[in-house]
Amino acid sequence: MYLRCLFFLLLLSNLLHAQESASFWIDAQIRPRGEFRNGYKTLQSDSSFATAFIEQRSRIGLGYKNELIEIYLQPQDVRTWGSTPLVNNSNGFFTLFNAWVKIKASPFINVKVGRQVFSYDNQRILGGLNWAAQGRAHDAVLFEYKNDSSQMALQLGAAYNAAAASLTAQEYNVSGNYKLMQFFRFHKEFKSFKFSLLALNIGRENTDQSLSFEFTTGGLFKLQLKNFQASLEGYYQYGKTRTKVNTNAYLLAVKFSYQLKPLKFVLGADFLSGTDFPDQASQNNSFNPWMGTNHLFYGHLDYFYVGSTHKGAGLLDGYAQVHYSPILKMKLTLMYHLFYTPNVLDYSTVNSSVLEGLLGHEIDFVFKYQFEKYLGLQLGYAHLLGTRTLEELKPSGEVANLNNWAWLMLNVNLELFRHTIKPKQHPAANSRF
Repeated sequence: MYLRCLFFLLLLSNLLHAQESASFWIDAQIRPRGEFRNGYKTLQSDSSFATAFIEQRSRIGLGYKNELIEIYLQPQDVRTWGSTPLVNNSNGFFTLFNAWVKIKASPFINVKVGRQVFSYDNQRILGGLNWAAQGRAHDAVLFEYKNDSSQMALQLGAAYNAAAASLTAQEYNVSGNYKLMQFFRFHKEFKSFKFSLLALNIGRENTDQSLSFEFTTGGLFKLQLKNFQASLEGYYQYGKTRTKVNTNAYLLAVKFSYQLKPLKFVLGADFLSGTDFPDQASQNNSFNPWMGTNHLFYGHLDYFYVGSTHKGAGLLDGYAQVHYSPILKMKLTLMYHLFYTPNVLDYSTVNSSVLEGLLGHEIDFVFKYQFEKYLGLQLGYAHLLGTRTLEELKPSGEVANLNNWAWLMLNVNLELFRHTIKPKQHPAANSRF
């Protein structure tokens, strides 16, 4: 008991000493987004109707930082307008999005513990899912080495999840979550070249409380010249599914862009392996971009890898983009996607005479205007031209129907308050002698 008190006093003494230089701040975000959905994520059927709604994210953040630690708490409320009565005394929308402490172990090493966001590189494998109102956060610990002078960073993260505190082992059945997770990332930058290497291990609990592990390893390589940029990306995935089927899958992506102000032209292709229909009971060749921000890829209508199944089929997404930014505050983007699957499908449920893998075409348009650093407006429209093959992967609707989606979003994200505690000057510092 006395040793614990002594340890606490020593720790408190160090914290008070570190508080010679500290800052406290409050930030906030209000982000309402209205959506019109008429074939979003899946094909529109003859018996269903388009829908419209407004969803809002509201966050407030409390931060504190001194020379030794940094603490950040960020509650959030996510709701659809009108989902609660006008007179209401309780709801289930309030959550804690961020709640972490970061301890500075050295000038280059930090340890971060608590609920936090893992978002790296282009967010293909680890992303914060910022497009979704709720976002994505992990209850985890992160060890980070970061050296700005050498432009090198190393992250090592780990998490272990349980549904509740209990006296005996309980089944972990939180939907969409892993039981345990570890990842390693190494990042290095040079004058015109940079790369990131990533290894991710996901362990999911089975009904008998055993674990099935899937590993993802690979990296992203980028070349940046004056007006030209190229990137190459590749990941390999292996292990076992929760049904004890062997996983053997991969992702390859290439992207080229050329800047000719005020225009920017982009060409690229993403290929994610899939599983042929006759083999799905015995093997898994379907790549799963587990915790990526998949809305950034594969078309804005989110037909693939965004909470909507496409029966384990692989995907080739060839795309072209034109970005137009006449002024710094404004940007218009026009995107075209061609979707193709290389896998053998079960066409008997749709049309046995359809044997081609072309899934369709998608056109996306996005307009962004940033009034101030903390105030922005965005709107977008997406239109799908599907094929009968797509109906096999999305049998809930028909490609002959109009399938489109439109949205309008206001984003207010600003710092409300900041107070800085300056270091105290010793009397000798004011002496003229």
